[in-house]
Amino acid sequence: MQNAATIAREPRSQISPAKQAVAAKSAQILCLAVACLAALILISGWWGDKATLISLIPGAPTMKANTAFVLICSAAAAFLQSSGTDGPVNRSIRPFIRQAAAVLSGLAILICILTLFETLAGIDLGIDQLLAEDRRSLYAPPGRMSEATATSGILAGIALMLTHTASPAALRLRSTLVVTGIVIATLAIYVYVFDVRAILAVPFLSTMSVPTALCFVALFVATVLLEPSRGIGAAFLSDRTSSFIVRQLLLPIVVLPLAVGLIVTSLSDELALATALMAILSTIFLCAVTLGVAKRIDGYDQLQDELNDKSVSLMEQAMEANMAKTRFLATMSHDLRTPLNAIIGFSGAMKSEIYGPIGKPQYREYLEHIHSSGGVLLTTINAILDIAQVEAGVVKREDAPCELRDIVESICVEARNAHASLPAELLNQVPARSPKLIADPVLLRRMIANLVENAIKFTPADGKIVIDSTVNDLGETVIIVRDTGAGFDPDEADRLTEAFEQASEEALVANPDSGMGLGLAIVKNFATLHHAQVGITSQIGHGTKVELVFPPERTERGTA
Repeated sequence: MQNAATIAREPRSQISPAKQAVAAKSAQILCLAVACLAALILISGWWGDKATLISLIPGAPTMKANTAFVLICSAAAAFLQSSGTDGPVNRSIRPFIRQAAAVLSGLAILICILTLFETLAGIDLGIDQLLAEDRRSLYAPPGRMSEATATSGILAGIALMLTHTASPAALRLRSTLVVTGIVIATLAIYVYVFDVRAILAVPFLSTMSVPTALCFVALFVATVLLEPSRGIGAAFLSDRTSSFIVRQLLLPIVVLPLAVGLIVTSLSDELALATALMAILSTIFLCAVTLGVAKRIDGYDQLQDELNDKSVSLMEQAMEANMAKTRFLATMSHDLRTPLNAIIGFSGAMKSEIYGPIGKPQYREYLEHIHSSGGVLLTTINAILDIAQVEAGVVKREDAPCELRDIVESICVEARNAHASLPAELLNQVPARSPKLIADPVLLRRMIANLVENAIKFTPADGKIVIDSTVNDLGETVIIVRDTGAGFDPDEADRLTEAFEQASEEALVANPDSGMGLGLAIVKNFATLHHAQVGITSQIGHGTKVELVFPPERTERGTA
């Protein structure tokens, strides 16, 4: 019997969790390396007065030295956050690594807040000249990082400080900050790609340079990858269907409006502003729709997971209840069989009058009823024990070559002796030189005997029961028991192989005393132990045919 704990769910992703973790870690390191390297190159450009290192787009705003320093602090904080969680470091120093990451993030936030304060208050605190004197003053006030850059720096720093927090509210805030930062940086890139001068005058878009925007995108992506299984990271990187949809659609959603906008802009400069707005709004709209659909699908996936967990729990409870029932039946049957054997034995001795004649004829009749009823009850108890032992897995198969015709002949003889009235014909048509069957002789005999017993119950006195065997084209040994009895609805065949199941009322009319419905269940369980199949065909009023199909390896070769 299958254990409910081993029931495997169908995987939603072909990538193993270990490979996903390695890929996330590699992408995180790559993003941090890109942001750090670009910032270091630009700082070296400011210190060395190298124009080619300072600006990638001639005439466009450049990344300031303070911006580069903020990016380096943030990237270092992200790297420390990663190392303090799963890196090869001693657990005792991980708190210090976390504290160092918090200090770096706080430093980046402080520089950005002071810069915004300078801009809003119209004063100069000297923050702009912290690392280098500005030699390429392209906008006022000279040398100051833009509002968009300072805002993005604050968002990145706070998001890094909220990493690995257990609070759901902090997790939601972190995801919101990351998404906002990516949107700001992406919009800045769109503005410069379309070269829309009207939008360049808008605060938070006009002065973030392309290198700065790209570095911030890399930094925010690395922040997401710090926790790939939580928050926004789970929306992109988990093995759920929703994450798969987001991963597949995100790149086309970003690239397609951009490509269409560039094509339209190249055809007409007058449409540049409208095209840029169309591309930006289309990207935002499509991203929102995709994330909304993904969230809805994720809700369905979570509901399915909850239902799966409940079904597994219910299945485990059902299996425990079934095992308890099996243990109870086995104990009860064992306790009943001991006194029952005494009843059958003593009643048989009294019926045989071993110690002298019985005084009154009525007593002899009573003893006949006691003895026969005890035999019926013992047969039922033995059947219950068989079911209980099979379900408990204690039945052992001991294979040996079996002569089918001899086994069937002995079963027919016993049936004739046990039943006062039999169908007109009980025929053993197993070929005399049929191949031997490799099976457990005791279990094989029980299977055939149960099938014959069932046929006898439902076949009238003028009917016929035939036991036959053959070897089909596949080399399988097929044992066939067919009768001309009452039959039953073909749709009931599968149900009748379960324990305590009986045929419908139409079939029971032929024999109201049809037992407890254990015969076919025992046959099915014993057949399963031999890796055999049970096939049943029947029709009401036209009899039943049961086939036991044993695999080819159980047919002994050279014995025909």
